[in-house]
Amino acid sequence: MIKTNRLILREMTDEDKNDFYEIFDSENVDKFVRRMTREQVEKYFAKRKTKPKNPYSFAVVLAQSNKMIGTVGIKEIESHVGTLSYVFNDKYWGNGYCTEACLAILKNAFENWGFEIIKADCQEDNNASRHLLDKFGFKFDRIAIGEIISHRTNEPVNFLFFSLAKADYELTK
Repeated sequence: MIKTNRLILREMTDEDKNDFYEIFDSENVDKFVRRMTREQVEKYFAKRKTKPKNPYSFAVVLAQSNKMIGTVGIKEIESHVGTLSYVFNDKYWGNGYCTEACLAILKNAFENWGFEIIKADCQEDNNASRHLLDKFGFKFDRIAIGEIISHRTNEPVNFLFFSLAKADYELTK
């Protein structure tokens, strides 16, 4: 568990199902992450019980209300290298919650969990994610032009790939 000024980052539980569904049942979120039905959410939570848990994956919960408003985590892709991911309920966008949660994750990744490089990606038109990654000092690595097919339009979309080395993170602290 990780605590910030306004948030608690903790393991997701079955009690979070409705909040999870609310996150993924949004047209705004669906622009960037595939929408989920209630049935898909049930299957997702059932599958989580049989898979090994990612120790770097968290439900993002408002400390005052215990409402889950997002998820944030790092998936280890090779030794000391991980990929940052996050998704938030669009009703809470623009309040700095994603910034606060990601800052806590990056701090722990570099200072406590032994990561040396954190990677991230986003659709080219996801200006909020691009701004967030810039804020943390992520460096642009490459663009994938039309290599990824949009789940919404079934058309190719451009994706941007970034990375943040521990040494660069240290400079921004």
